[in-house]
Amino acid sequence: MRLDGPMDNQENGAIACSSVEIEPVALETISAGDATGEPRRPTTAQESIDAGPDVIAYPIIRMKGITEIRRSGATGKIASWQPVFEVQRGSESSFEAICESSHQVQWPLDAMMVPTGPADYTSTDALFGSIQTTICAHTGISEQASALLSYWIFASWCSDALCLAPVLVISGAPQEGDSVLRVLRALSHYGFLMTGISPAAFRHIPWAHRPTILSFEQSLSKSTAALLACGARRGYLTMTPGWLRDFYGPKAIYAVENLADDLEVSCSIHVNCRVVAGGRTSRFPDSAFVDYQNQLLAYRVQNLVAVQNATYDAVALPREMRPVANALAASIVDSPSLQHRLVSLLTPLADERQADMAATLEGLTFTAILGLYHRGQTECLVAGIANEVNSIAKSRGERSRHSPETVGHALKRLGIYTRRLSKAGKGLTLDRTTMIRIHELAHSYGAVGFEQDDESECSLCAEIRRLG
Repeated sequence: MRLDGPMDNQENGAIACSSVEIEPVALETISAGDATGEPRRPTTAQESIDAGPDVIAYPIIRMKGITEIRRSGATGKIASWQPVFEVQRGSESSFEAICESSHQVQWPLDAMMVPTGPADYTSTDALFGSIQTTICAHTGISEQASALLSYWIFASWCSDALCLAPVLVISGAPQEGDSVLRVLRALSHYGFLMTGISPAAFRHIPWAHRPTILSFEQSLSKSTAALLACGARRGYLTMTPGWLRDFYGPKAIYAVENLADDLEVSCSIHVNCRVVAGGRTSRFPDSAFVDYQNQLLAYRVQNLVAVQNATYDAVALPREMRPVANALAASIVDSPSLQHRLVSLLTPLADERQADMAATLEGLTFTAILGLYHRGQTECLVAGIANEVNSIAKSRGERSRHSPETVGHALKRLGIYTRRLSKAGKGLTLDRTTMIRIHELAHSYGAVGFEQDDESECSLCAEIRRLG
């Protein structure tokens, strides 16, 4: 496996990439050079240059460590070299940090945060609380948002034992989204920061390391949303040159615009990364997160089987959100209080999702059919459903109008098929079998029309509410 790397000398003058196994060039301290800036001899970092008062007022040393390219004077070919940098004595560590940053850009895998070995953690609650506090300090987001990110981080370390790896959908200002992605890179399981998600891009990711994909996107198309949704579940294969690949694994996406609704509903958890009023952010170096990586590694190796055997079921949440909640809760071992807290955090998100879905064409259509059924109609034309849909939309202040054809296609997409009822056109017969399915879909889409006061008016409404 090869990734783009620093340019190297080639016999024919071409520029090629080196493999990731090559070690970075070691820093070298150089003595003062001649007037051209070329070094005279290697020396140690302890030696300095005592320049006269007309030249410089403080001691400096000269160091190598960053690879550049230049043209050879003899052949005119491009070749790599290491220029000498002037560093004020006492700032050697700053230059080393610059060299490390340059190296990480050239060698992406070296930039991946990985543990050095398992380290003891006090308890699940203590580790969770410490991680949440660090996220708040690093990003300035709310406690609710940082808690949801913490649940997702634990799930990223346990995705091998889960049947669903929830997609984390991040919204907010671009700077805040970048801040969240970077702290997730430092805390998640082998966080891989990237942009430009596509099947072609996925083919070059080192999946053998089981990375957590963290992507900053300008927008999220429906095809990309489908790719992410399928990658959240095991078994969906994508054709790559030479073999089929399963892109299952944890993924977090920040999109500047156009978050696809299909992704949000099916397999994801949504977190708004808006900085709260008065929130302060503190930047931490990568080294500050190594201890968390080591503790999370210990959590993983000790609890992966327990995660696999978890039986938690978030029955208080809508059915379409339960798989996501169950996966996140299963990743929390030996802490019923944290599992209960997760449900309380997801309940407002579930309510918001249902409100959004109720405003879609599908939600309006099911609201319209329920209204016709509850008024005693035994059949209805698609044109009549469309009229009811437009009436409901108008009462909510919406100006859009939907044709019978559009309503008919919406029903067909969800497996509700119309048939010709008369010369007036196609429609639905509102028999018990059809209405059971309509009630189930209407409940999933948050449609209005489930009576709360007098359950005798519609036994199907009462049954759907009972099953949740």
